Amino acid sequence: MDLVWKTRASVLALLFLGTLLPAQQWEKITIDFQDVLLKQDKPSYKAYALLKDRVDIRALEAGFRARQLPVDERARIVVQTLMDKATSTQPGFLEQLRSIKGISAGSLQPYWITNMVFFEGSRAAVYAVSELPEVASVGYDAPVEWIETESAPAPAPPSPNGTEPGLEAIGAPALWAMGYTGYGTRALIVDTGTEPDHPALTNQFLYHLQSQNSSFVGEDVIDCDGHGTHVAGTILGLDRLTNDTIGVAYEAKWMSGIALSGSCDNNTSTSGITGMFQWALNPDGNPATTDDIPDVINNSWRSGSTFCDADGVFETYDALYAAGIAVVFSAGNDGPSPETITPPKFNNWDLVRLFSVGNLNANNPSLTISSGSSRGPSICGGTGSLLIKPEVSAPGSTVRSAYVGGEYSFLSGTSMAAPHVSGAILLLKEAFPYLTGEDLMLALYFSATDLGPEGEDNDYGMGIINLPAAYQYLIDEGHIPELPRSFDHNARILRINTPEYNCGNTISLEAVISYAGPDTLQELVLEYQVGDGPVQTYEWGGLLPPGELQTLELPAINMPEGTYETVMGIVSANGQVDERPEDNFMKTTVTVLEEDVSPAMLIGDSVCTGGHALLQVLTDGNADITWHSSPTSNATLGSGSPFLLEDLTASGTIYAETSPIRKVGRPDNSGTNTQFSNQSRGLRFNAFYPFTLRSVKVYAEETGGRLLQLVKPDGAVTTRIVNVTEAGEQRIDLNLSVTPGEGYILRLNAGKPLMLNSGGFQGYPMTLPGVVSITSSTMGGSAYFYFYDWEISYQERCGRSMVEIPVSADSTGSAPAISSSVDTVDLAVSGAVNFSVLTDGYTNWNWYFGDGTTASGASVTHTYDTTGVYTVGLTATSTEGCTNAATRRIVVINSTPPVSTSVVDETPELLLFPNPAKEQINLQLKGGAFRDVQITLTDVLGRPLQQTIQDIAPSETITLPLSPYPAGTYLIIVEMAGKRSVHRIVKAK
Repeated sequence: MDLVWKTRASVLALLFLGTLLPAQQWEKITIDFQDVLLKQDKPSYKAYALLKDRVDIRALEAGFRARQLPVDERARIVVQTLMDKATSTQPGFLEQLRSIKGISAGSLQPYWITNMVFFEGSRAAVYAVSELPEVASVGYDAPVEWIETESAPAPAPPSPNGTEPGLEAIGAPALWAMGYTGYGTRALIVDTGTEPDHPALTNQFLYHLQSQNSSFVGEDVIDCDGHGTHVAGTILGLDRLTNDTIGVAYEAKWMSGIALSGSCDNNTSTSGITGMFQWALNPDGNPATTDDIPDVINNSWRSGSTFCDADGVFETYDALYAAGIAVVFSAGNDGPSPETITPPKFNNWDLVRLFSVGNLNANNPSLTISSGSSRGPSICGGTGSLLIKPEVSAPGSTVRSAYVGGEYSFLSGTSMAAPHVSGAILLLKEAFPYLTGEDLMLALYFSATDLGPEGEDNDYGMGIINLPAAYQYLIDEGHIPELPRSFDHNARILRINTPEYNCGNTISLEAVISYAGPDTLQELVLEYQVGDGPVQTYEWGGLLPPGELQTLELPAINMPEGTYETVMGIVSANGQVDERPEDNFMKTTVTVLEEDVSPAMLIGDSVCTGGHALLQVLTDGNADITWHSSPTSNATLGSGSPFLLEDLTASGTIYAETSPIRKVGRPDNSGTNTQFSNQSRGLRFNAFYPFTLRSVKVYAEETGGRLLQLVKPDGAVTTRIVNVTEAGEQRIDLNLSVTPGEGYILRLNAGKPLMLNSGGFQGYPMTLPGVVSITSSTMGGSAYFYFYDWEISYQERCGRSMVEIPVSADSTGSAPAISSSVDTVDLAVSGAVNFSVLTDGYTNWNWYFGDGTTASGASVTHTYDTTGVYTVGLTATSTEGCTNAATRRIVVINSTPPVSTSVVDETPELLLFPNPAKEQINLQLKGGAFRDVQITLTDVLGRPLQQTIQDIAPSETITLPLSPYPAGTYLIIVEMAGKRSVHRIVKAK
């Protein structure tokens, strides 16, 4: 079938391209690229040029076998030979490519794993490259996509001390019992990334032994969607704190990366995969080292190319095999029809090249093959076993493994089957470290347990892999297994605990350790280093039986504010060096802040039994305060400062969460080059910590609606529609929640103009350290669009402040009662309020007026000068020596009308209730029906906030919402029949 397709495509391509290229040059364009050029008319094409002068990698590998070279020496020779060839041939060729019109110079990507250069160019440029004498062929840089699973992720619970049925089905526990756990081996997972701090994977991350750059491909160590984390879990997952075993080789290490060009944009091609394979041969950039390269590469992707046996592309795999690396592929989920093995694994130039794995159900004793598992035969032709696909099968149906967010899930597909094989290779590699990856794949191939039709077939391949049988097969072939490393003196670091933010320049570290030796751990020496600081030594002594956990609280370290890599290692256990040192090292990132939590305090001494406690937080500037019963609970006991905690009968602890309210951005529109515009522009900013953008200041040329948008880094958009009812300067409420990320935009998207500044130096970045940085406008650094004087709030990064509240068991007392001369103070008359204590039996009266001032005495007078709602607190000491407390709320208004406001007699009578109000206020006009009544809510300066015009029926109640506005004093203006009345209301907290 495929040969017929190839012939037809060649004829069509020849008819289409024959007038443009000489036949001998047309032959240099691969068949699949001919098809692309024939069917797709594009301004540019992604392609590769394969040079004629290349290393004969198969001949090099044959020489290795003939000389019986050790595996690590093979890898060094492969890498150096390939790099030398590229160094000697590519510089001049790259200059030629840069000189060809239509080639994007920035797209040139040379590789040495196969002597080839990827590029992007026009159709004419592709033809020109094919005419170069150095070029053997020009191929299509085909898109690559992930093999979708057969089902959506289904949540799965952890399973402490559990072992998954798929691991049992392939015989992994038999090798564990011999002591083989994958120790000292490495798996590279070419997938969507891997979650580094998943409890089943964090200890196995190779980063603890090497740099991040030689352990992960991509700027940030993440998983784009969970697929890669699930695969990694099946290869080597184990939560050491719960002994939940989900992986075959649970003491191996994983390397990973986002094979989608290093990002989550799902836009990669053969070039991106080739780059990841090249990285696998030399992760640390030093061709002389081999302990950094993987033993197996697990692949769960398919290429868009349907081209068989493309020399240059598949020489890449030969280079990996020659270096001793096993390469494993999922077969695909396009079954049950024949010839559905997906590319590139339908290629078959040797028994296990390329090695593909089918999906069977290990939850069923009959081990049935999944209907969706892709089937052979290979479309690339061949005879005998070469034609049959897949090579083997493994458990892949309803497999429980790790998932993003520290969770577990069930997934199904050949992507879940292949990692069982990769994990099995790691167990065999530990036992036979001197064998190549191909030797181990052949052992699994020839020892598989036959299923389905007798013999090798196009459903199961050779059958389900059988680890004990593969181990014995290698022994029968004359290979002697190495003994597993001794567990004597094997102490392990399981976790490094540190706060998300270490505050006050003080770092707190805890090491969670366990002991796997046969005796009892009595002494341990541990070293750790934070950043470039000095190496610290910690010595522990005690009794830790095998399998038990111990948390070591390490001495605090003082460091300047910043983010540091912390490295920790066990030097010795019971005075001896561990034979399994890879378990002894761990890294984490520590963030240090100069700031500290705002202190919360109990006002007074021990509280009387049954009495009230008065609590306050000392903050620098405005802040929202909430009170909680625990350091992490979201449930609140109340808000504000001071805060009254009532009816205490026993000592306890309470926690205050402080959310400072701060300003950032240009404070106003001062300066030259200001103008009004309604362009869809705005400001770019980065968020380093969650915050709420409460409000911004804008300048309006005219009234009317504006559509504002917050564009998030992932492209999602949150929209706010703002109605500006008065021209000029004003503050608008947004209340937008912002999570950490780089690349936010706050913009005006539609509506009437707002003022901006253009030209000159704007002062970017405008930063609130550790929280947010406004980096530029959407037009660059010489303009500032629309949004001034940002008001934001954020929870203090150092957590909650703890207050211990002692309750005196020997004293009781009823709470003191407070009287005030007025509850509502009108600054138009006087701001003075007289307070007194009505309850006897107390002394040492201390008053807190809510505006930062205090006084002492049984009777005091305080004068307010600013409108608002104030909580007045009193603490008093009883004759028994305990403290009790009380609070009272005072509302301060100013009935002096704005200069521009004319107050008329209220006709008809207007009722406002409740007043003060919280969420809404109700209005009712007494009397008959009224037409065209205009009701306006303004601030105390008369600036409109909302407005309605409507007819009102007799005794009808109108409701105005107040929840969008902060606590304070407002005006309600009613206009009808040529008359106008103004009324003061208070919005309470």
